[in-house]
Amino acid sequence: MGNYDKNSWKEKIDPNIDKPIKAYLIFLRTIYNLPNDGQISVKDEFKESINKNSNFQSFYKHEFKKEMLGFHKGIGLINEEELRMLKNLLFSINKYNNTLKKLQKTTTFQFFTKLQLYIQTGKIKMGMKSLQKLAEKLPEEESRKYYIGKIKGFTEDMHKKHFFQIQEDFISVAFTLIVRNVIVKLEEMSNTEDEQAGVEHLKDPIVLNQIMGFLYSVTTQIAHQKNMSDLLDDINKGDDNSIYKAVVVDKTLIYYEPVQKRIFEAQISGDIEFRKKLSKGIAKKPLESIGQHGETYATLCLFWKMELYKLTYSEIHYLLTSCGLHPPSYPDAFNKFMQRHFKQK
Repeated sequence: MGNYDKNSWKEKIDPNIDKPIKAYLIFLRTIYNLPNDGQISVKDEFKESINKNSNFQSFYKHEFKKEMLGFHKGIGLINEEELRMLKNLLFSINKYNNTLKKLQKTTTFQFFTKLQLYIQTGKIKMGMKSLQKLAEKLPEEESRKYYIGKIKGFTEDMHKKHFFQIQEDFISVAFTLIVRNVIVKLEEMSNTEDEQAGVEHLKDPIVLNQIMGFLYSVTTQIAHQKNMSDLLDDINKGDDNSIYKAVVVDKTLIYYEPVQKRIFEAQISGDIEFRKKLSKGIAKKPLESIGQHGETYATLCLFWKMELYKLTYSEIHYLLTSCGLHPPSYPDAFNKFMQRHFKQK
């Protein structure tokens, strides 16, 4: 990679984004050491909620939901007022963009549409104050300056420009900031051995299912270099191989409607080969075979939309390597890896 500046990525994104990446790698390597080669197990106090709500399929999209903001409040990351403001911010940004699209498509009801935009703009500006408070909680001064600068720049743009599309860039900054604070808080809890904090909130079946869905998907990324949500999409298209891979990690997917339909078809047609492969997948241990670059793939899946998409491939390679990963060799192998998995995401 020649004399390329190995730290040039710090000029484009949060200069301390490597910290949560390293923390995430510790988490990934913990999964390797779970009983039964990656089989996820939980404490008895959570099992009843899981057994009652074992359908994780709806949580594999990893959308940022209000229930997870509630979890942030439960572990003391945000207070009730900040929770309300952040919920309103995420909701208002989505509503603002949708209303703007309507305004651009039609000339009717423009007065009322513009009025709605003004109302949503006011709510977004109020939400910015809560977001800035989160930025001020970060331990590193350079990161605080980075996020506060982004928030102020966005607010100034809203003052100067009327009715402009809120770009994915700012949404990713907001999401990254929230995730960064969560990891800082969890590390703080770990260091103080305050493991009980937030446990009661974890018993909420909705939050618990989201967390379990996330864990199952991460295991799939390590083993197959594919998201569970992508496997489900392929299952819906009739791909049997995706069924075999998915049930290795999440056994409850045999009750997923498209899988149930395929099992029924196999029974009617006497498709013994399908039933054998399905049984083999169900019996297999989740991390019996680990993908060569499973760690790299799983890390990028989480952090790609958290601003890594702004970097060049060489900058991403330097960043991942500095965090202790062993991605495919740069440039050819890594470029092909990125184009295959992340170029279109």
